[in-house]
Amino acid sequence: MKKWIIGLVAIILISICCCYLLIPNKIFIEENIIIQANPGSVQRGILEDKKWEKWWPGQIKSNHQHSLFSYNGFTYRVVEKKPTTLVFSITDANFSDTALFHFISAGQDSTLLAWEADLPTATLPIKRAQRFLKSRQISTDLKILLEKARTFFSNADNLYNIHIEKSLVTDSTLLFTSALSKGFPNTEFVYILINKLKNYASAHSAKMTGYPMLNISNKDSINFVTKVALPVDKKLKDSGNIVYKWMLGGGNILTTEVKGGNASIGQALQQLEQYVTDYHHVAPAISFQSLITDRIKEKDTSKWITKIYYPVM
Repeated sequence: MKKWIIGLVAIILISICCCYLLIPNKIFIEENIIIQANPGSVQRGILEDKKWEKWWPGQIKSNHQHSLFSYNGFTYRVVEKKPTTLVFSITDANFSDTALFHFISAGQDSTLLAWEADLPTATLPIKRAQRFLKSRQISTDLKILLEKARTFFSNADNLYNIHIEKSLVTDSTLLFTSALSKGFPNTEFVYILINKLKNYASAHSAKMTGYPMLNISNKDSINFVTKVALPVDKKLKDSGNIVYKWMLGGGNILTTEVKGGNASIGQALQQLEQYVTDYHHVAPAISFQSLITDRIKEKDTSKWITKIYYPVM
């Protein structure tokens, strides 16, 4: 009996010694991954709270002050936002500590995502062992969260809220005209110009080879310039403010398709412009809308289909 008691005491003492010898006073966790995505776009996406709802694998509860992110029994809460780091508190019923989530440039097209935590253990052996096991679970969870973030943020569609395609400009023979208006031009104003080009093309036996093209810009807060063009199958002579234009093929161009009215088109154009800025492109020519839907026939703007073209170099 005494031997059994002595053995048990020895095992307890050895276990206690192991807790202090094998488990350090602090456990440092560092998990990182590099994703192929522009650092600026990733930074904006991470700092935008609504984006987290689209990739976080657990539940998210929000109130007026902050959001609580739950995963695998732990609750994550942002306690501080910095330009390239979020400071998180990580808690459960018996655990509370902090971790840093970094998003740092690793080049024009690459971003480093990293979790970092320095978790102190405890003095008492049982709590010390419990903290150690908790830290191992958190380390595993942070790896999973990094992979979820990588999958989401490496997709440009999620960063810019539109699908951007890269292609080459094809040669186009165009009829072009423009007009000035007080205030943003309405649909009727635009189609008066388009029909003017269509009638001129028809009168000279030229056929359309694509959809009408549109660009609207503002000279100031009141005056807007509307430019329209019509792709046709042959070169025609200039006539008044109807002129011949040639779009040279071979250059790079970004495209995206939009469903919706002018607000949706404007938002998509802003995202394209942000993409161009992020990747340090230069626009050698103006962007334009390709009016796939005949807006005169379809009055419901939510059904409009428009393709935006943005030349870059």
